[in-house]
Amino acid sequence: MKPVLILASSLAAGIAIPAHAQLGPGSAIRCESNDGRTRECTVGYVRDARLLRQLSRSACIEGETWGVTRRSIWVTRGCRGEFLVDDRGRDRDYGHDDYGRGDARYVRCESDNGRWNRCPAPRGRVELVRQLSRSACVRGQSWGTDGRGIWVNGGCRAEFRVEPRGGYGYDDAPARRFVCESTNGSTRFCPAGERGRVRMVRQISRAPCIEGQSWGRERDGVWVGQGCRAEFEVSGRGWRD
Repeated sequence: MKPVLILASSLAAGIAIPAHAQLGPGSAIRCESNDGRTRECTVGYVRDARLLRQLSRSACIEGETWGVTRRSIWVTRGCRGEFLVDDRGRDRDYGHDDYGRGDARYVRCESDNGRWNRCPAPRGRVELVRQLSRSACVRGQSWGTDGRGIWVNGGCRAEFRVEPRGGYGYDDAPARRFVCESTNGSTRFCPAGERGRVRMVRQISRAPCIEGQSWGRERDGVWVGQGCRAEFEVSGRGWRD
């Protein structure tokens, strides 16, 4: 296992980490929103990040109270947490991220300063798998597809999954939402019906909903525990492991 480095002191002071100290895969940082203010913690290039541990009573929900930019993690509305950061190299040919996991391709496309942007992508079935921006990413409004790739607008920054298939054009499958609740702290399983990619879109409970701790995914549904009550969205085919 690679060592984990907590850079709490530098980040708490709002100090940018110099290039020679940029984080490698599997490194962890702490970022805190004090008094509800928005805070950016600079860590160098960020390809991916996930919440390791919520430190605040205020909920840390990806895309709502925390997210990532190219070079930082941002938190807001009282979210304080430790985050696992992956800053491995990127594909710079198109000015965006494009990398594969199995047969699928994952494309990160960003609308900087609210400007319209197109990111080249292979033809296939497209779904949004992770919103990175505070601005909402809504299909048909702030992101979509055309004959040349994926487009974003209005500040939307997100990671998209493209499932290659024969023929031409893109196929955007609709998402479906459902609520799963842990009553009195008990663990509950909620079937998702069709298999697909799942993410939490809204925390309903006061108790924190943290993936891997108080909620998680199974092959055909979602489990919740420790008082977590939340709304989940499922779309596409195949669970993201």
